[in-house]
Amino acid sequence: MQKKNNPKKQTSKKPQSPYWKRKINKCCKDAGTYRPDIEPIIDQLADVMRRRDKAVKQFKDEGEQFIVEYENTKGAVNPSKNPLVQQINDLDALALSFWRELGITPRALKGLGEDAVKKNGKKSLSEMLEEL
Repeated sequence: MQKKNNPKKQTSKKPQSPYWKRKINKCCKDAGTYRPDIEPIIDQLADVMRRRDKAVKQFKDEGEQFIVEYENTKGAVNPSKNPLVQQINDLDALALSFWRELGITPRALKGLGEDAVKKNGKKSLSEMLEEL
């Protein structure tokens, strides 16, 4: 009797985003909002930013066309919004929700008090965002 080959269970590993993870960690630490328990949120935001960067690069490589021609099933060609533009907008909105969750947007920092962050010898949010 022959043994059946059991294919190995494939795990879907997300591509790492070390650049963005470092940037986000630095922003959180500078704002005084970093805690080890928020690492999963930081990982998700880093992945969103990596995907956004990839979409922006593709958009630029394809000539930065906001309107593209779309051929429908009947053969008619119509102008349409470039799907990459919508993808970039969606990723921007998703990233913003993560930035807010991490407490490093102007609105979130206002709730904490930007002066309190500066008193601790750390940069203001506006200074951190300029570095991005």
